[in-house]
This record gives sequence, C-alpha cells and structure tokens, in this order.
Amino acid sequence: MNDDLTVAILVSRKRRRFGINKALASYQNSTLLEYEIKVAQKLRTAIIIVVGQDTDSPVHQTPLVRDIIPDCGPLGGVYTAIHWSKTGLILTMPCDLPLLPVKVFEILLLYQNDQRPVVARSQAGLEPLFAL
Repeated sequence: MNDDLTVAILVSRKRRRFGINKALASYQNSTLLEYEIKVAQKLRTAIIIVVGQDTDSPVHQTPLVRDIIPDCGPLGGVYTAIHWSKTGLILTMPCDLPLLPVKVFEILLLYQNDQRPVVARSQAGLEPLFAL
C-alpha cells in the first residue's frame, strides 16, 4: 500500500449510453461500484467517489464528492479528484471496470513517475480515465 495515494472512483454522469447509473448496476450479486471499492481498498485506504452534480448518490460509507464544475464530463471528475485529494498521488478509475484484477492497478503504480502521469492503454488505445 502507498500512504501517498488516493483512489478516486469516477461515477457515471449522464446515463446517456447505459440508461441508468452504472455505479449501481448489478453484476454477480454486487454493484459495479462495490467491485471498484473492493479493488481500491486493496491498493489504499484513502478512497473517494466522485459523482456529477445531478448523479444519484451511491449509498456507501466511502466519502462522496460532487463535481466542482457541473456538466464538464469525465475531465471534471478528474479535476474534482485532484482538488479533493489530500495525497500526492491520485489513481483515477471509472466505476465500470469490475473485471480488472488488482494486479492491473499495481502495474500502473510500478510506472509511477513524479514528472508525468501514467495512463493505462488497452487494445483500443489510451484509457485516460484509468490513470495515475
């Protein structure tokens, strides 16, 4: 665990493509958000959930913060995470990655560099919301 790390889980804003709040969608008897929180807890105890101004509030004990700049999309969520984090490092992760093992997140941490962000890459290209 890294004491200088906050994990910021970015919760869906507009529900345009999915139709409901993805964080509350059920997958194998848990919500997508619960899966992400379990992964985040394995990495760090400092966790925040970042939601849009008009997003239904997920019911959970993890601290919840609302976007500072309304209707700014995912970039607004990243900005809000940076604003609210009390640590030097922030790992941002979307709320809809239930199949990624903790090891994938640990790999991002291995590439930590004080000068540049570390961004995950998939077969589709860069994944800027899954970054350190």
